[in-house]
Amino acid sequence: MDAVIEVAKWFNAGSMKYTWPRYLPGKTKVSGFFESFKDSLLRRISSENVLESIDGQFVPPSTLMSYPLKFCDENGRPITATAKTSCRYLSSKYEPDDYETLTTFGVQEMGGREFLRELQKLMKDDPAFFCNQSLEWHSNLARALAPLCLDKVLSLQIGTLNLIPLRDGQWVSIEGKSIFFPGDRHGLTIPDGINLYAIADEAAQDPFRRHLYRLLGAEDFSVSLLCDTIIAAHNDSKFRPSSAMNGALLSQALFLFRAGCKLDKNERFWCVQECGAKRSPASKLYLESDEPLSASKLLGTDRSRFHFLHSSYLDAVPEEEERWRKWLVDMLRVAEFPRLAVSSGKDSFRLSEDFEWLLMHRPSAEFLVLLRDQWYNYAPYLENDETKKDNHPPNVSRKLLRERLSFVGVKCRDGTMRQAKNTYLPTNELVAAARGCIDFLDVPNPQDKRWELVLHALQVGLKDDLDFYLKAIQTLKVRGPTKDSVESFFEQIQARSSNNLPKVK
Repeated sequence: MDAVIEVAKWFNAGSMKYTWPRYLPGKTKVSGFFESFKDSLLRRISSENVLESIDGQFVPPSTLMSYPLKFCDENGRPITATAKTSCRYLSSKYEPDDYETLTTFGVQEMGGREFLRELQKLMKDDPAFFCNQSLEWHSNLARALAPLCLDKVLSLQIGTLNLIPLRDGQWVSIEGKSIFFPGDRHGLTIPDGINLYAIADEAAQDPFRRHLYRLLGAEDFSVSLLCDTIIAAHNDSKFRPSSAMNGALLSQALFLFRAGCKLDKNERFWCVQECGAKRSPASKLYLESDEPLSASKLLGTDRSRFHFLHSSYLDAVPEEEERWRKWLVDMLRVAEFPRLAVSSGKDSFRLSEDFEWLLMHRPSAEFLVLLRDQWYNYAPYLENDETKKDNHPPNVSRKLLRERLSFVGVKCRDGTMRQAKNTYLPTNELVAAARGCIDFLDVPNPQDKRWELVLHALQVGLKDDLDFYLKAIQTLKVRGPTKDSVESFFEQIQARSSNNLPKVK
């Protein structure tokens, strides 16, 4: 027996070191005296350093494990082999046809259960090795594990392993979690900063890993569910926008935009301010614009008071810039023009501080033209809802807002300042009828019919009615009456006084 061991070691020093095992009886049946000798010989061989491991050492066969190619990488090396464990794996230079004989020497054959046990030990003993392996290594691992998921017992064991890398850098198991692939069939991807288990992009893109994760229970995310999740997060009292990365907030807005999500007017969404260091609800930010009388033009001189959206948002969707900007305004309520009103209660609103500043610091013609040109944006705050009663809270707010604007000082054509409600629109007809005795607004293109909607709300005069001539005659007293003017004004008053005798008196 000693001689056999010595011969084996002699062969290991020469060209037959990988072939000599096939000449021993192995599983070949022997009889009589040789049967007990064979058993003793195989036990002796199993404990001698006669077989080579993949790291080139000769070790006892009982400490080695053979492995099929399905558990190897592209170089034929066992996937679970490390520098510390290489001595446990049989050298790949032995022929697979000899494995059956080698098992009689004590070499263990790797099946699914053994492979999984080796992987579990590797992940427990050397987690850094596992996490830092190449994408190719993890792809090979997924290819090896996927068929094992057909076995319910092994599938449950695999599900407990932290095999899945997430976009935030964590490695997690599928056990007890809802894990999602980062993209859907429409090209949408889960944005950063959302509290979902989203698989890392590079892992999800690998077909073998994607197949394994799906077998374990990972699923495609629901676009509508994710929209709800994002909006709910931004409206949660525990949400801390200051801790969110700039890029994460932008990517969330982009996801909602591309998903066609619609936000309720009472829902808040946080964005990055122009300075890049602060966040604000989108409804308090302005959008940079080259439009005349935009917030950039009227308020942009005081950037410490008025906050604008970060420039990264403006450049985010170059291929759909117009639609993106419209969505920011319509859905997130970022404003392109100065805000007229802000909420003051559930169904109430008041004049915004921004517009108050505008009334105090900019020429009156500017905010009047602004109201005219952007009437479709401002009208809901000024025109009553005729389907509701006057004491309905929004209608009450509209009335107060109209009254506030009607008292604003505006510049007249003669350079004087008057309250808006004490002035008239200088149409050709009214100017001719006034004979210089009416305070006319200093506004461009007074013949523009759009002025009528705006100025009616501000109680600016638009017609040569009884009030027009009563004002004219009162002014005439101060400026010096003439016979022609007096006669003309009284004729007009008389023509309009039949239904207004108390006012004439």
